[in-house]
Amino acid sequence: MADQSLLDEYRDRVETPSAPLLTLADFTNLKLLSDKGGYGYTYTATFLRTGQEIVLKQFKMHNEAQEQAINREIEIHKNMQYRFIAQFIDHFREGAYGQIIVMEYYKKGDLQNFIKTLKNRRELADENFVWDVIAQLVMSVGFLHSQRVIHRDIKPENVFLSQDLESRLGDFGLSKVLDAQLSYAKSMIGTPYYVSPELLQEEKFHKSGDVWGIGVTIYELLTQHIPFDGRTNDELRRQILFENPAPIPTHYSQELIDLTMKMLIK
Repeated sequence: MADQSLLDEYRDRVETPSAPLLTLADFTNLKLLSDKGGYGYTYTATFLRTGQEIVLKQFKMHNEAQEQAINREIEIHKNMQYRFIAQFIDHFREGAYGQIIVMEYYKKGDLQNFIKTLKNRRELADENFVWDVIAQLVMSVGFLHSQRVIHRDIKPENVFLSQDLESRLGDFGLSKVLDAQLSYAKSMIGTPYYVSPELLQEEKFHKSGDVWGIGVTIYELLTQHIPFDGRTNDELRRQILFENPAPIPTHYSQELIDLTMKMLIK
């Protein structure tokens, strides 16, 4: 089966002595965590050199453009060492399986699953926790921008939670290093429900688009639904450009509500 290919390769090579550079033989207990379809696979594993439980991100590379995009993600992520950014550990190439990134594993999952759990339990996010998420995302984005990097795809599933529920911003597949003379990046990319108004209007992504992404993420954490839910691209575009999201529940402080809505100003 396709989703077992890397596991099969691991089993074939596990007895091979490790080389100085990383190989699959440096890992044990590989388990499939998620299947990204045409994008690749994610596994949990134990890193034999440290005993640490980690994540392996395997990328499928079908052409040169995809390989360049993956190499760009690696270059950006490995240089973004910061407390509130998902920790990049290393990367290596494994024959026909291409590039594999080694990352810290966050057992608490991501913010999307956290929101789903709250919704299933009919519970609300604790306000102090929400303030922590805001502060940590703002600091992580501030660090990225200080390095002239924009994330471009901030959403709950790209915010991971550490053991003590600190936020870690991850997934740099859409990130872009800004041109030295420009404050925006071209191209209409990103998850449609989280696309910023300026990207829809100008097809250029400014740093402020990351603030919009934080706003949409926090709104979803507070309300347990996305602010704009158009069933077609045209309807979604109209909502993002011209409509206001439904009010945030009033049991949260007005200060928190106001800050969240300010991040969603068009």
